[in-house]
Amino acid sequence: MVETMRMEGHTALVHTAGDILATMEAVGSKEATGFNTYGSVDNKQVYIYGGLYFSPTLLNRAFGMTWSGSV
Repeated sequence: MVETMRMEGHTALVHTAGDILATMEAVGSKEATGFNTYGSVDNKQVYIYGGLYFSPTLLNRAFGMTWSGSV
């Protein structure tokens, strides 16, 4: 994970089983002023691995417009 993070130019790594995109959006938006319907401008990259459930992964689109993910 750390090698991939550095190779892609990211500067931080968060390893969690929680709602990671929503958490990153909250941190990225905490300094925002005024009303912004598109969310923070910081890119959020998420990798989903080692899933314990076979059901589809559902994303609640409340984490801004700038994100990407890999399964």
